[in-house]
Amino acid sequence: MAATTNRGRTSGNPQTQARRREEKQTRAQRRVRRRVAVSLGIAIVLLAGVAAMIFASNRNGRSLYDLSAVGNGVPAVVHVHDHACPVCRDLRTNVSRIENEFTDDVLVIRVADLHTDAGRAFALRYGAGFRTLLFFDADGNLVTSQTGVQESAVLRRVFARHAAGEL
Repeated sequence: MAATTNRGRTSGNPQTQARRREEKQTRAQRRVRRRVAVSLGIAIVLLAGVAAMIFASNRNGRSLYDLSAVGNGVPAVVHVHDHACPVCRDLRTNVSRIENEFTDDVLVIRVADLHTDAGRAFALRYGAGFRTLLFFDADGNLVTSQTGVQESAVLRRVFARHAAGEL
């Protein structure tokens, strides 16, 4: 007589029981492999995102946060930025849409991040608050500033005028 399990099925002979244990073990191993594959996929996507952010923060091999480039013989624009400020993020988005149109030998574009010591010190030196664009001549002298969000098309024209020495 076959023994019954609590689910009402017969447990069968020892070979059937062994086969069921193997099938159960195989299913468990497949679940683990699927979880590992999904976790690995997520990790790859996250690493790709981090790599993209690092790549985006570098333009022509120089960091967008390297403020020492201001005053090195090329006009410059510095965006005073607070990443916790929604208006600043909007301005940053608009600037980032056009910044690759200007090479560092034509117009230096940098970010003074207010969440860093260097960014805060830079903004303080020029009396600038967040969501501000500071325009410097080739010698590093402050020419003018703008506050608030401007659209990319407007920024493109202003940056081009500044690069041409018309501000």
